[in-house]
Amino acid sequence: MLMGGTHVSFLPDLVAKKRGVDVVAGAGEISLDAYVRFLRGQCRKEDVPGLCWSEDGATRRTSPNVRKVHELPIPNPSLLDIMPYSCNVMQRGLHRPTDVLSYILFTHQGCVWRDRSAPKDGSGGGCKFCTLAEPASFPPPETVWNEVRAVLRHYKRRVWFKDFGDCLSG
Repeated sequence: MLMGGTHVSFLPDLVAKKRGVDVVAGAGEISLDAYVRFLRGQCRKEDVPGLCWSEDGATRRTSPNVRKVHELPIPNPSLLDIMPYSCNVMQRGLHRPTDVLSYILFTHQGCVWRDRSAPKDGSGGGCKFCTLAEPASFPPPETVWNEVRAVLRHYKRRVWFKDFGDCLSG
């Protein structure tokens, strides 16, 4: 079993002690591709960035992800049915299904409140309890616009975009 997300990224060693559990700490979008290659026998487990697992009673870790999520290719909108995500907006009576769809757009990665020049020990802004130790990084504006255009071309109707980062403050 592979686990990821904020909670297991905060305590990956503890979670990885569970039998049969591998943990992705950090940006899972980057590690997942390598993990699938590992499962197919195309690379070693040690080649999966940001992975934590238990082996022979010891916890093992690979180096963290250094690639930013916005460096990945733009998601293909034809692979995602956004209608279920739009239902909440429609149920509130804000829009009819034929009017608008909602699409979540991630425009940054990391903490927008953390100072770039601060030490990574949490003393330079941000929240002490937060797992996002890295300051925010932003994609070039043309990358965001390219994703917006791709979504609009695919769905051919009005789309409500919700801007999210990978934390609640974004």
